[in-house]
Amino acid sequence: MVKLERFGSIPGMGTYGHLTIGSFECLTVEREWLDNKPGESCIPPGEYPFKLSTYYKGGYPAYEIFGVPNRNRILIHIANKPTDVQGCVGLGKHWGWIDGEWAVSSSREVFGCFMGAMGNVTEDTIKVYYQHACAPPLSFFGL
Repeated sequence: MVKLERFGSIPGMGTYGHLTIGSFECLTVEREWLDNKPGESCIPPGEYPFKLSTYYKGGYPAYEIFGVPNRNRILIHIANKPTDVQGCVGLGKHWGWIDGEWAVSSSREVFGCFMGAMGNVTEDTIKVYYQHACAPPLSFFGL
C-alpha cells in the first residue's frame, strides 16, 4: 500500500505532505482543498485503488487514482508547484519557492525513483490522510 500523508492544506498556497512506499519516501504537492472540485482541488482523505496509466499531457507512464467521488483522471505525475497539477499529485525532493509558489524540487528525478520503487506493480491501493487536523505555522513557509 502507498501512503500519502498530508500535513496541511493552505488556502491560496496548496496542500503539502509526503508519500511512502516501503522504504521509499518523497514530498508531495497538490492544489489546496476546494471541496473536491474537479480539476481544482486535492482529493479527500480515503483509501483508493490506483493503477498504471499514462499521463496524457506528458505521454509517459503514471499512476491514476480511481474511486474519488465525482472525479476522474487523478494522476501521480511530475509536478513541482500546485499550479502544475489539476487535482493530481506532484512528487519532489526538497521544499522551496519556485516562481513565487511554495513548491517541491527535483520532481522529474523523484518521479523516476517513485516509478522504480513501484517496480512491476500495476495496481495497488493508496491511503490518503492528514497527519494533523491543522496546518503548519506560516513561518514554515517563510511568511
